[in-house]
Amino acid sequence: MKKILSLILTVTLICGLAVSVSAAEFNLDTSVEYIKAGEEVSVTVQLDETILPEQKATMIQGELYYDTDLLVCNSVNASEIYSFLTCRISSREPRIQFNWFDSTSGSAGYQRFPAGEVVTVVFTAKEDLELDHVKSDFNLKLRVETATGGTLVNAEVPGHVTIIKNHTWNEGRITTEPTCVQEGVKTYTCTVEGCIVSTSETVPALGHTEVVDEAKAANCTETGLTEGSHCSVCKAVIKAQETVPALGHTEVVDEAKAANCTETGLTEGSHCSVCKAVIKAQETVPALGHNFVNGECSNTGCDEKEEVEGKILYGDMNHDGKVSSRDAVVILRCLIGLTDASELDFTAGDLNADGKVNSKDAVLILRYCIKLITEFPVEK
Repeated sequence: MKKILSLILTVTLICGLAVSVSAAEFNLDTSVEYIKAGEEVSVTVQLDETILPEQKATMIQGELYYDTDLLVCNSVNASEIYSFLTCRISSREPRIQFNWFDSTSGSAGYQRFPAGEVVTVVFTAKEDLELDHVKSDFNLKLRVETATGGTLVNAEVPGHVTIIKNHTWNEGRITTEPTCVQEGVKTYTCTVEGCIVSTSETVPALGHTEVVDEAKAANCTETGLTEGSHCSVCKAVIKAQETVPALGHTEVVDEAKAANCTETGLTEGSHCSVCKAVIKAQETVPALGHNFVNGECSNTGCDEKEEVEGKILYGDMNHDGKVSSRDAVVILRCLIGLTDASELDFTAGDLNADGKVNSKDAVLILRYCIKLITEFPVEK
C-alpha cells in the first residue's frame, strides 16, 4: 500500500489592504521529466506574480503530496528571496510542513511577497521498483489568506515525474546514414506507452568499394599511368595513379640510296623502330640520266650504249655499238696481216684524222678505254 507524504507550506504575511489577487498563480516545476532509479529530481514551487503589501495577506499554506513507495525526500530548501520572513519547517510522514510568516506585520506595515521560487524539495527515486516504468504523481495545495479571514489564492496544482528502471527498446531506425568514411547513427525509442525516451548508437562506416583504375602503358610520344584505384560509391581516390613519362623514339637510320642514270635515289633519313614514325624524311634524288660519249654512257656503273642512226661511233671497229679494247685488237690484227685490211672501217678508225688507220689509232682506243681521254682528236 502506498504511503502519502504531505509537504505543508505555511507562510504568514501581514498586509495592509485586502485586494483581489486572482491573477496570481502557483506553479509546480520538476527539473526533469524522466529519471532513472537512484537519480534525483528537484520539485520547485513558484509564484508567478508578486503579492503586494496592500493586499494584506496573512498566511500562505501549501501541501505537496508524493508517493513514498517511489521517492525519498532528501532536502527541503526555502528560497533566499523570502529570508525576511520567519520560516518553520516540520516533517512528519506522510507529510512535511512549512510555516512562513512575517512577525512584524500589522504594527510595522506589510511586506511584499515577491514572485519567483518559493521552495525546492529534492527527491531520490528508489531502486527497488517492481515495474520498468512507473509514474510518480505530485499534488500541490496552496492557500493564501488575508487579515480579514478572506482567501486571496486557493489552488491545487498537479505534477509528475516518470521513474525508469529499464527501457524496452524498439528495433531502432537509422537517423543518420553512414558513409564510406563517416559513422552513422541508429536511434532506439522506448516502446512503453507514454515514454518518449530514446537512445542511439553509432553505425560503422561502410568503407570504400574499391575499383581498380587500370594502368596505361606509355608509348613513344604519349605519357602512361600506373595502376590506381578509387571508390565506386563516393568517387574518392584510394590509390592515385602516377604519370609514366613518354618513352621517346628509338631512332633507326634509313640509309641514303644513290641515284643512277635511270633510277631516282634517296637522301639519308631516320624512323622509330618501335612505332614506325618518320623522324627525318628521306628526300628523292632525281635520276642522273645518261651521259653518252662516243655512244657509251660515261656515268660510273652504267654500260648503256647510245643508239643513234646515221651517226659515226668513232673507235667502234667491230660495230658492236661500243668502244672497247676489242676495237683496238681489230686494228692491230689488220696491221699484222691477220685480217684483211679491206674489212676496216676507215671512217670510224681514223681517230687522229691523219688520213689512215694505224697503231696510233689503236693506242687512242686503249687510252679512251682506261679513261685517259674522253674523246678522240677527230671529234674536236
